[in-house]
Amino acid sequence: MAISDIIAKLLVMLKLKKSDVQKYEKMEHKLRLKKKHNIDRLDDMKERIATLEQRARVKKVEYEAATGNTKRIIIGEIERTFGDLDRLRGQETIIGQNLDKISLSLVKLDEWRVAKEQGVDEDMLDDLAIDLEDVFADLKATDRTSKSLESVRYESPQTKSIDVDSRLAELQGEAPSSEALSPSTAERLKELDEE
Repeated sequence: MAISDIIAKLLVMLKLKKSDVQKYEKMEHKLRLKKKHNIDRLDDMKERIATLEQRARVKKVEYEAATGNTKRIIIGEIERTFGDLDRLRGQETIIGQNLDKISLSLVKLDEWRVAKEQGVDEDMLDDLAIDLEDVFADLKATDRTSKSLESVRYESPQTKSIDVDSRLAELQGEAPSSEALSPSTAERLKELDEE
């Protein structure tokens, strides 16, 4: 007797519809793939964060050695780097929510399977199936949010007018430089050094 025959007889004994079992097996397979994908995305994100943090540290050293307009440019680079780090937090939150919902879905699938094996009444199985559908709907919504974040595009900031006379005086060393790290940027660089 083949394994598929044994499984078919078991399903008949448990009064399981083959379509339900196959449906939930497919769901479980999809969920496990999604979980792996999200874990991989989180690992990639950790690497990107480490790269950005290293870039901020290097730019801090450059900033401390720079003068004039170079200092202003480096300040912009540091602030953009911290902006990139902040934007990754939103993605990290969404990926974390995905992982939580996937884990919950897998637990619900296991509950459904155990309930079926134990011969639990149809009302409880229906309740578990409804719970599963709700969790899947939440997961799909989170996936859509994640995909919409990936489609966000850069828009350049509005240019502001420049006081050429004061900038020339700054360049010639006749006026103090107005460019300095903002308190929040200075604090973040300090926190990065303490890590």
